[in-house]
Amino acid sequence: MPKIFYKEKIISYVISIPIGMLIILCMIGVGFIIADENANQLILLGLLGSLIVLILLFYHLYKLEIIVDESHLHLRLGKGNLGKRFLLSEIEIDSFSEKDYVVLWYRLEI
Repeated sequence: MPKIFYKEKIISYVISIPIGMLIILCMIGVGFIIADENANQLILLGLLGSLIVLILLFYHLYKLEIIVDESHLHLRLGKGNLGKRFLLSEIEIDSFSEKDYVVLWYRLEI
């Protein structure tokens, strides 16, 4: 196993909190529609579809993990199913400088 030089996990509260609230609202809506006998069942299907999409978004976007080992830079979103790996030898060190960047909700120091 390669030696890890740097590892950081960044939790995105800007994404997690609103999506989590929408998931809770969809679950409450599903509960009300199931409890109401006269409710249109197409609304239930729409809410269930929305709930599935929101859960998948939350699962894949709540965290960014950065790992630098002996030969690669790994970037992973969520539980690690979405990610990208770069060879360190392919990264041109002269092409960037040390600055603070704000990328959407993350503050990364390069």
